[in-house]
Amino acid sequence: KGFSGLFLVTLDVQDIYPATRPGVIQLVTRLRPALPNSLLIANRGFAVLDAIIPLIDAVVFEAFTSYFDDGRYATWEGADLLWTDNQAAYLQALCTNRPILALDYAAPEDDALQRLARQRAQHHGFHSFVGPFGLDWLPPGTATGS
Repeated sequence: KGFSGLFLVTLDVQDIYPATRPGVIQLVTRLRPALPNSLLIANRGFAVLDAIIPLIDAVVFEAFTSYFDDGRYATWEGADLLWTDNQAAYLQALCTNRPILALDYAAPEDDALQRLARQRAQHHGFHSFVGPFGLDWLPPGTATGS
């Protein structure tokens, strides 16, 4: 159909509905053999990654450093920042041979927030992309954002 893979964005559903965990794992387990030559990229899904890591090609840590909430961009602080550091360490240990991608949010004109998010991702060994929450603008230097 013209797609080279799937971006699996609802893997965290079991955080709210724990009874769905087996179904999420089963879905990914069935997708891999059905799409052997396609990329399968997990967006977060930390609670099921241990079970599906052999089946996926990469992990995206959305809102690793910054996020969008109530009409504004912000950075994680305090316990939330510590939580992201702990999750980063977990991902690094689990994804030894898979890329980890950090997806952070910042306004196009907020160079400082973009730089902070990119530097933090780089510090953790993650590939970084920082864009507006709607992902409707590409920063200069990206494939079509120059």
